[in-house]
Amino acid sequence: MATNQREVMESQLNALYQEIEMLKKNHEFLQAQAESLVQLLDQYLITITALKELETRKTNEDILVPLGSTVYVKAKLSDVDKVLTGIGAGAYIELKPEDSRKKIEERRKNIEELLKKTNDELKKIENAITKKEAQLQERIARYQQQLQAEQARREPRRGPAVS
Repeated sequence: MATNQREVMESQLNALYQEIEMLKKNHEFLQAQAESLVQLLDQYLITITALKELETRKTNEDILVPLGSTVYVKAKLSDVDKVLTGIGAGAYIELKPEDSRKKIEERRKNIEELLKKTNDELKKIENAITKKEAQLQERIARYQQQLQAEQARREPRRGPAVS
C-alpha cells in the first residue's frame, strides 16, 4: 500500500472516529436534557397533587407547609380561592387552584411530548453510534489486512536451505 493511500485511509478512519465522538457528545447532552425533563415532570406531578389537595381545603384550616427536606411549619390557610402561578420570567398571576392545576397539567403534557421526542432522538443517535462503530471496526480490520499484506510482500521469501 502506497504511503499516500495509507494516509488517505488513516484520514478516513480518523474522520469516522471523530464523527462517533461527536455523536456520543450529542447523546450525553440529550441524556442530560431528558433527565432534567423527568425531574420537571416529577415537580409538576407534586404540584398537581398539592393543588388537588388544596381544592378540598377550607379557609383557616391548619396545614403543614414543607420548608425543605423533612422540615415543615404549621400554617393556616388564609385564602384557598386563589394561588399564585408562575408564567415565566419571574412573573406570577392569581388563579383559582383548579385553573392553576389545569395550566400545570397542560405544561406537563408539553414536557411529556418533549421528553418523548428527546428519547426518540436518543434512540436514533444510539443506532447511528452502533452503525458507525461497526463501520470503524470493519475499516480498521481491512486497513490492518492491507498493512499485513504489504509487509508480507516486502519480506524476502525464504526457501529451503541448500547444503
